[in-house]
Formats: sequence, structure tokens, C-alpha cells
Amino acid sequence: MISTFTAFIDANMFYGARLRSRVLFITQTKLFRARWSGKIHDEWMGYLLLNRPDLKMEDLTKTRAAMNAAVPDCLVEG
Repeated sequence: MISTFTAFIDANMFYGARLRSRVLFITQTKLFRARWSGKIHDEWMGYLLLNRPDLKMEDLTKTRAAMNAAVPDCLVEG
């Protein structure tokens, strides 16, 4: 059964890899419909790049694309 509950996910939930992974896992169970925006991606990715010099933009861009592909209709605007 697919839930009718929708949650807009904030950048704080995507900053840490473990929490990001758990959010995506729970989303796959269809307990709720997860939504986020391009601005949310920009926020968590920008903060990681500032605080983690070992990370590269190209790797985060791949993560972003994988997240969007894993959750149909996740991106919202406005």
C-alpha cells in the first residue's frame, strides 16, 4: 500500500551519508512520499563542499542524480 502522507525533506536530512541513506531506504518502503527541491540539493551539497575538502563536486553530483532516480516524482519547484 502506498501512503498518502508526503514529507518535504530538508537539506539537514541529506547532509550526513547515514541519515541520507536511511531516509532513502524508508522512502523505498512507501511509508511516505518524499519530496525535495533542487535548492535543497544545492544547500546540502554546498555545505558538504565547504566542510569536507576530501569530497568532490562530481561525486556529489552523482549522488544527487542517484537520489533523484531512486525516488520517482521527488523533485518539486516553488
